[in-house]
Amino acid sequence: MNRLTILAALIAAPFIMTPAIPERPKIRPKEDTDMNNSYTVRIGRYDVDLLNPQPEQIDLEAIAANLDKTLRWTSNPQALSVRQHQLAVGDLARKAAAPPNVVDWCEHHDDHEGIIGDITGPIKAILAKHTPLLARMENRLDYAICVRRKANYPSDETKGMVHYFDKLCETLEWRFILCREPMPWLRQLPVWMTEDHAKYFIRQYKDR
Repeated sequence: MNRLTILAALIAAPFIMTPAIPERPKIRPKEDTDMNNSYTVRIGRYDVDLLNPQPEQIDLEAIAANLDKTLRWTSNPQALSVRQHQLAVGDLARKAAAPPNVVDWCEHHDDHEGIIGDITGPIKAILAKHTPLLARMENRLDYAICVRRKANYPSDETKGMVHYFDKLCETLEWRFILCREPMPWLRQLPVWMTEDHAKYFIRQYKDR
């Protein structure tokens, strides 16, 4: 085995050996958390262990403040903040008469971005081809935030419904906030929403 073959094997090893994403991430007891490792970040009043977050490490006020300052679409100055986006997704779900648990998760599905920031879709897609680490981190942060909020962790069905409203809102932002041309990956507007209605609906969140 030559040196290039050995080097290639060493580079690939972390991705090959990465464990699968748990369906429902579990939080280990607090005493198992190493607060001094390099994967801990300070958010508000607490240090958050990114790979093993605990509910008592979650500062909801600090997360909300960060979401309010975090712009979407690679920090585009014209974009909505993550907080404004979540409000819009929640209102879309209400207009469609979605169940309360779906509306609630619409308004909190990106709360983990108040800790790790808004990572754009193409980067997530690239990472997902090589490692489940980011998805696992998001799931565990979501779980800890839900416990801190005294809210139920969403089922796969709830997540699926929220994904629809999330992508619909993404479409409205792309077309009527960023004012870009329609793309094949955008969602069709629902039958109850005309283009004029869609434009008025999404632009009101710039001032909220």
